[in-house]
Amino acid sequence: MLNVVLKSLRNICSDGAVLGVHTFPSLEPLFFWGGRIIDPMPIICTLYRRSTETFIRRLDAAGHLHRTLQIEDIEFVFNISDFTVSPWFFNHRLFEPLTTHLVLDCLRPGMTFVDVGANRGYFSILAARRVTGSGQVYSFEPNPAVMADFKTHVALNNVENIVQGSDLAITDSAGHEVELFISTCPTNSGLSSLTPSEEMLAQGALTPANTIRVRTETLDQWSEVVRIDKPIDLIKIDVEEAEDLVLRGMTRLLKDAPPHRIVVETTPHSPAHCSLSEYGYHWALLDQDGDKFNILFTHPTAVQAQA
Repeated sequence: MLNVVLKSLRNICSDGAVLGVHTFPSLEPLFFWGGRIIDPMPIICTLYRRSTETFIRRLDAAGHLHRTLQIEDIEFVFNISDFTVSPWFFNHRLFEPLTTHLVLDCLRPGMTFVDVGANRGYFSILAARRVTGSGQVYSFEPNPAVMADFKTHVALNNVENIVQGSDLAITDSAGHEVELFISTCPTNSGLSSLTPSEEMLAQGALTPANTIRVRTETLDQWSEVVRIDKPIDLIKIDVEEAEDLVLRGMTRLLKDAPPHRIVVETTPHSPAHCSLSEYGYHWALLDQDGDKFNILFTHPTAVQAQA
């Protein structure tokens, strides 16, 4: 009974705080500042988390979910309910901070970035801001609902001349139709996969009843069509258990024009890891999520290119 009463009081306090901020937007900085202080505190941290959920619902109802954010010297517009930017907006915690800094630190004007599993475009937009008008960002996201949000973010950030988005599923075969399992998790659209894990199926985050048909492409085939005439500067591959398939479909690139850097979400010594090691890549661990890491693979030519 006491828990019910305390939960009700928490909800009244948090919703009242959000109502005040909604009525007087000038209070937003104070709201966020106070929230970031109590967020690490046990028990009362749920007060701020409830407030952020209510805040997002109110903004969504008003059609104002897109906000301007700043990471280092990069300013960009993004939907703050998205799992990639929500921690930054509300708690000043970067999504995959080591990978984020890698994108910001490695890319320069004129470079090329390929985003395989782009989701709503967090890394693509940051990369576009770095490579500017003389560079190029190629992004692949086969989930049509997520791709619609991706296109919105590209348009809001005025980077249509830099970012080319595609709904093709990058794998080890081209020109086929395959099943894509669509994430049923309302807070993480990034779980969609061509090769769902037993864990995701057991949890119900992916189900055979929630799939769509998507067209496939390989990076080798794509690069011939686009006519990439120099090694790609940075590729990010995050395709939920299908990373090795992506690498199998880019063997020509790896042999003839090895990308300077490749970030792969995988586990150490996985097939994807071993494959890139065989091509001469050195590796380093970046961000960890459970038993998986974003692993940075750097080719020796990257050092020569920067010299």
